[in-house]
Amino acid sequence: MVGGPLFTHVASEMGQVAARNAMKRGTERMDLRVVPRVTFTDPEVASVGLTEAAAKKGGRKVRTGFARLVDESDLYSIPAPAEIARFAAFARA
Repeated sequence: MVGGPLFTHVASEMGQVAARNAMKRGTERMDLRVVPRVTFTDPEVASVGLTEAAAKKGGRKVRTGFARLVDESDLYSIPAPAEIARFAAFARA
């Protein structure tokens, strides 16, 4: 167990890094600061990068916002739950 996020795409990349290191006697490490995270529920939940709390804890000023995402089912007039995205970004100094 090497720790880090427990996602299949992370494990796949870790395997590739380990293989490259083994073949080349390297010391390459995986950058886990920006890893996409997805939970396949309905609606899906996804994120990438720092959480708002982690950014604030690190002393960063953060701005947040919301946006409604258009689902392809909206194009066919089929009722679907509203897809809402919450965005967080570093505020300008």
